[in-house]
Amino acid sequence: MKRILLCSVLTKPYYSGSGINMFSFAKTLRKLNNNVSILSFNWNVKNPIFETIEDLKIIRIPACTIKVVNVLLVILSLPYILIHTMRFEIIIIYGPFIPQFMLIAMFAKTLGIKVVFQSVNLSMDDVDSMLNKNLVISKINKKILKGISLYHAINKTFAEKYLCNFPEYSSKVFLSSQGVDTTRFKPADYQEKIRLRAKHNICAQKKVILSVGNLINRKGYGEIFEVLSILPIDYLYIIVGNYSNNKYFYWQSPKEMFGLYQKGKVMLGDKVWFMGAIENVEDVITIADVLLMNSEREGLPNCLLEAMASKLPCVFKSLEGVDDMLGVNGHNYISFKDNKGMLIGLTDMLSKPEQSREIAENAYQEIMENHSDLLVARRLLAKLDDDKLYCK
Repeated sequence: MKRILLCSVLTKPYYSGSGINMFSFAKTLRKLNNNVSILSFNWNVKNPIFETIEDLKIIRIPACTIKVVNVLLVILSLPYILIHTMRFEIIIIYGPFIPQFMLIAMFAKTLGIKVVFQSVNLSMDDVDSMLNKNLVISKINKKILKGISLYHAINKTFAEKYLCNFPEYSSKVFLSSQGVDTTRFKPADYQEKIRLRAKHNICAQKKVILSVGNLINRKGYGEIFEVLSILPIDYLYIIVGNYSNNKYFYWQSPKEMFGLYQKGKVMLGDKVWFMGAIENVEDVITIADVLLMNSEREGLPNCLLEAMASKLPCVFKSLEGVDDMLGVNGHNYISFKDNKGMLIGLTDMLSKPEQSREIAENAYQEIMENHSDLLVARRLLAKLDDDKLYCK
């Protein structure tokens, strides 16, 4: 049994992709009989300092969205961070690399604790971005990144950027998706699909297109609305994700979300359903006929892994570092580069059922062979036990 601490800027009750992924991975590590806790932040002191959610203990560090106050809190929380750091054998940090995480990584290194760092978004917390700060921060980040035990690259571009900057530490790179819980996200039979559609008053014959992600510009919803407005198929478009001002999404722009919401309503009318952020996304995946994603940049989207594990065919915008991680275009999914490609890919997936089923089946096999959560967790822990990591 290992004592493992997972760290993220946000986790439950906040709906954040990396935070939810971290929470899920914590449960997976616990399935392997490890002692697992979560460390996150108590933004503006609105949550309990200690809380247990789904039998996972969450420890929260005081933090504030006002920068001046947050600097003071960082200083005052140093003993608190040290006390909670020294109790663990392994610490896994999910980006972005904020000051508190930098301190945790340095403390852990001093104490001989193994540290894993996972970048979650290109251009935000990849190695190049972390080394392109001001001179002092860049030097500190460089030292920390050289000193970590393992760099978990969830796509190939993350790995390439680490190796380009630290070629002598190639043994520290763990190239793997973050994994998906295949006991939760799994294929459902036709009768379950019909039952759930009836529950939501959705016609059994209607084509349902699903997108999962908050209503922000980076997710490419504006272009999706334009393409769907000319899609020559009767459909319902469901968006699972926050679309309005909400205390659990304080870091997002209400103006940005409102603008996209208005555009969607004007262009698609009653063909779009803004469902909001929900816990049971697996039920909506069961209802859908295709997952559509048009993000400008990602790490490796949880929704793709979840849809593929559920045998829901995926159509998504080609993403740097992501495409090759999940199989082959046209075999495991359909990717596109522009609006025309989105329209063609979506039309093909919805109008050619045999092709759609074959792609979904291939995607499912890819997940089961390479991306199940338990498989990723076992590989990660085995990599951490490899003595070659510590030979330099």
